[in-house]
Amino acid sequence: MCNITEAANCSGRVAWYFSRERVAMNRCSREDTTFAGARRSLVVALGLLAGCGDWRDGLSHWDGEYVDYYASSAIEVCGGTPAHVDGFAPFVAAELGLPAPELLAYSWLRDGGLDEGDFVGAHCGEGEIGCQEGRRAMGNSPLQLSQIVHAIAELHGVDAQPFLSIGLTRAYDWFGGTVVPSRWVYRLGEIVGSDELRDPLEELTRTEDALHFPTAGSFVMFLLSRHGPAPFLEWSRGVGSSRDLERLRDGFRAAYGVELDAEAKAYQAGPVCQADAFPIRAYDCVMPEIPWASGDRWSHTQSLDCASAEVIGGFDPEVAWPSLRSVTIEIPESRTYTMTVTGEGTVAAQLGACFGCPWDGRELTIEENGSHTVELAAGTYYLRMKGIAETPTTLTVTLE
Repeated sequence: MCNITEAANCSGRVAWYFSRERVAMNRCSREDTTFAGARRSLVVALGLLAGCGDWRDGLSHWDGEYVDYYASSAIEVCGGTPAHVDGFAPFVAAELGLPAPELLAYSWLRDGGLDEGDFVGAHCGEGEIGCQEGRRAMGNSPLQLSQIVHAIAELHGVDAQPFLSIGLTRAYDWFGGTVVPSRWVYRLGEIVGSDELRDPLEELTRTEDALHFPTAGSFVMFLLSRHGPAPFLEWSRGVGSSRDLERLRDGFRAAYGVELDAEAKAYQAGPVCQADAFPIRAYDCVMPEIPWASGDRWSHTQSLDCASAEVIGGFDPEVAWPSLRSVTIEIPESRTYTMTVTGEGTVAAQLGACFGCPWDGRELTIEENGSHTVELAAGTYYLRMKGIAETPTTLTVTLE
């Protein structure tokens, strides 16, 4: 890690962050046209020109292959967080059938107003908890992966229509940052914060500030599950930023070959998960596997120490975010299992399927020293374990 105000201790690395339009506003930037013949905007990572202000000033910095990670100097970043964010960008691009992005940036900024450069409000606006502009994403928490989805979607021209843009980010940021259980998997047939399942046709015409995010997320997941990502990307590109329902219907018909109204009705009816459903996987589904050693019992003990390279999360002087670690398990056979979580302090674990459909309700969350018996189908599952970042703790999860 290096603090970029300490130039003598930092590498001289340069990063490709912004679009040409964004860099035109930055006096500390210059352009380069020599890389593979492409015109790009070159931002010198250390702010080499004296007297020029730079958003990176005073932030701690970790180099990534796809995402460079920054954090306010008052923040303690858990050891695995930068690598976790870095790996998310190629993961979500591959899930959507898109090429991995060139270098992005994510900044974890302090929660606050407009008067200091390391406050999220100074960059996103008063009252905002996160935002994205060009290749740069930022938020007031260790990993707002939804902002990385926005950045990738914008690069490919599929981030302009409010409902579709928000829906896509919620489809691939199930946890809304570091929350267990998921707050974005809006299961069909279950009512979350409203008296009825909302009509996506009405939501499609709303501005972002009036949008019901769970409906956007669940309808986009519904479409991805039934049809895969290709027609969704075609629809999004075709309609641009339009909120006109007739144009949205025409674009949907051209991309999907079916009527938007019919799909909306099927969504509201609560469909059966198709055998060939496209899996909308959580990022946790590509985490390391803990093998099922032998017999009828699986057990894993996990240390959740913020200093560990396995643990994601962090804390600042005011907020201790969850510390998290995810692994995968291959459930060998379909049968009844009892899942038990034991540990010290505030711990929890969530087991979720890496197959099927989001509305199947295959997630199981257990708080500290609890257990639950459930029917599990054979297949790959993720296990997300949670503690509190500023307090090292250990938990054990068993399946038997």
